[in-house]
Amino acid sequence: MNSRVWCSSFSRFGESQRMSSAGDGAPEASGMGRLWERFLARRAGAPVGITRAIYDQYETDHRGACRVTITDELEEGDAPNVFVPEGWYLRYVACGPQPSALGAAWRQIWCLSEEGKIRRSYRADYEVHVSPSRVEVYVALA
Repeated sequence: MNSRVWCSSFSRFGESQRMSSAGDGAPEASGMGRLWERFLARRAGAPVGITRAIYDQYETDHRGACRVTITDELEEGDAPNVFVPEGWYLRYVACGPQPSALGAAWRQIWCLSEEGKIRRSYRADYEVHVSPSRVEVYVALA
């Protein structure tokens, strides 16, 4: 399920790492699993409030490197280290066992991008981890 939505800008502070896309959506291949492990270790395994994964500073498109920041409601710094601009986003909902449902959603997004069915801006995309079995993915549109 996807829909086009207007999203307000927001700033956050979180655990960041530069990484390349795994190409197959497998978190362990991209380094995403290790980033989540570090984030959760700092929270003693329990995030505070809503958790988000933010993708920005894209090198090119989904095939290139980008910065990934994982954040929750716990502010840890003097100033935010990531900013998501306002604009139109395409919202995808990934329901089911995670991270496989989320990986499938990203593969669909990449496919639609390559086919020219959606025009991404690659400014900043983000995930909202609503529950253990539901993640909403917001992809910035050009």
